[in-house]
Amino acid sequence: MKIDGLRFKTREFGRLAPLFALCLGISTLCATKSTTADHKVDQSADLFRDGNIPKIQIEVPEAGMATLRKYRWKWGGNEDERIPIAATVKEGQTIYTNVALRLKGAAGSFRPVDQNPGLTLNFDKWADGQRFHGLQKLSLNNSLQDQTFCSDKFSRELYLKAGVPVPRAGHARVYLNGRDLGLYVLTEGWNKQFLHRFFKNAAGNLYDCGFAGDINSPRMHVNCGDDPTNQLDRAELLQAAKEASKKKSLDPLLPVLDVDRFLRLIVLDALTWNWDGYSIGHNNYRVFHDVDSGKMIFMPHGLDQMFWRPDDPIMPGGKGTIATAVLASSEGRRRYMDVIRQFTGDFFNSTALTERVREISANIEPVLKDIGPATFARQQRAVDQFCNLVIFRCASIRTQLAGSSNLWTMEIGQSRNIAPASWKSQDASADSGGSLHLNSHGNGGPQAAQTTVWLEAGYYRLEGRVRTKGVKISSGEQSSGAGFRVVSLRKPTAGVNWDWFPYRESRDYEVRGEMPSPIGRNDRLIGDSDWKPIAYDFELHQPMADLQFLCELRAEKGEAWFDPDSLRLTRRSPPKVVKP
Repeated sequence: MKIDGLRFKTREFGRLAPLFALCLGISTLCATKSTTADHKVDQSADLFRDGNIPKIQIEVPEAGMATLRKYRWKWGGNEDERIPIAATVKEGQTIYTNVALRLKGAAGSFRPVDQNPGLTLNFDKWADGQRFHGLQKLSLNNSLQDQTFCSDKFSRELYLKAGVPVPRAGHARVYLNGRDLGLYVLTEGWNKQFLHRFFKNAAGNLYDCGFAGDINSPRMHVNCGDDPTNQLDRAELLQAAKEASKKKSLDPLLPVLDVDRFLRLIVLDALTWNWDGYSIGHNNYRVFHDVDSGKMIFMPHGLDQMFWRPDDPIMPGGKGTIATAVLASSEGRRRYMDVIRQFTGDFFNSTALTERVREISANIEPVLKDIGPATFARQQRAVDQFCNLVIFRCASIRTQLAGSSNLWTMEIGQSRNIAPASWKSQDASADSGGSLHLNSHGNGGPQAAQTTVWLEAGYYRLEGRVRTKGVKISSGEQSSGAGFRVVSLRKPTAGVNWDWFPYRESRDYEVRGEMPSPIGRNDRLIGDSDWKPIAYDFELHQPMADLQFLCELRAEKGEAWFDPDSLRLTRRSPPKVVKP
């Protein structure tokens, strides 16, 4: 154990503990005010200092290795099968014995013990009072899903800057039974020791969602808590969320959810595109019940897959029940956008962010070079790509923020005309009467005029007057002729719902982008037709989005005219589904 530059073996520390407790107690009174009285937490700060990369040598006896080899992660979760075994950990001259070691990781990061496994080390579980640089518990992440080795540390710093509690991250060089596993990301453990850094009272339950579990998951594990079997706090939160969604109001959530912190979490989830976090994918998060305030606090976990989709919405609708409830209300959306503007003004800009990424990368460069030139080159390429994604994301956020200032808020039954001057196209021309004129010219490709409108979630009808001349379509071709279409360039999957899981993303850009309605009109004109009113019904499932409205002609040949003065949008009641 290392304190103020001196090293002591763990077994020697007991007889000197009273003296050190007195010294550390005096220094704590002189230091900046902390939220915890546990002086051991302060000792851990140096572990996460830039450039401090300890060499952690782990020894596991053959019987323990045999136990670890039996474990295989399974879909649906098998947490009870992660049996901890006793290991010896050595760092420099300090030896820690009887350390509880278990394998960690899920779908993307789990690896068997004979490869490069993720590990959790609990120094206090079977050796009361034992600490590693002041920590009772830590994790060693193999970083298989982040070749930069920077994302976790960088992203956790952003959440902390945003006022969201999250364990800290650093780095370590890890060896297992003499085998060099390489560079790992070292993270602070989830336990009461961590909670005391942010909350005076750590008695409440700290919930672990498990793999892709929402707040209503029956298998939600409790990392720590004085009464883990009493989970009425979760039931109360879930009930409040149902009421909030039904009433489209934040009021039911205010007594049981730290709404301010939650908004900060889901905003940063969107800004960093944390698709594997709570708000978008209800995965990789923890929930703590602060018994002093009576409110639940959500915290992120596993921040190694960030900025994947730099041009996606600044307000994504996701799977998280609580996020959906918060964004169902106009007040929730307004407060969300206020937080985005605050963050982008305070710290979320590409120059500052990329400089920090490269600073973290520079600190781990010596270790990567020592591991091998191929490892270092691969990491450098990954850092360059990551920084480019950050730059693109920041640019997209600025563009979307500017556009969202023109959000159309409409009540059911309300209509708005779409200004003729807003329609743009390289295909359309204005005839002598001011109509938008489209001509297929016999090339068979789609011709269109378009405009962009920002809308809130709901059911809508786009309608207007159209006439056609000689419109001929190919046999069996879908959505052909003259009509309207509504699309989103940010929509990843076909159908009504938006699914941000990247491995289910549709590659058919035209089909996935369309905004259909389960029940409704999609009028298309062919042949010859005098001026005729047509309509296109669609559902926006997102809390808010920028949509492209198209006046479109899809035909082998023919012409179409759209009356721009007649084009209007109406918000409608949800369609009634007739059961068979």
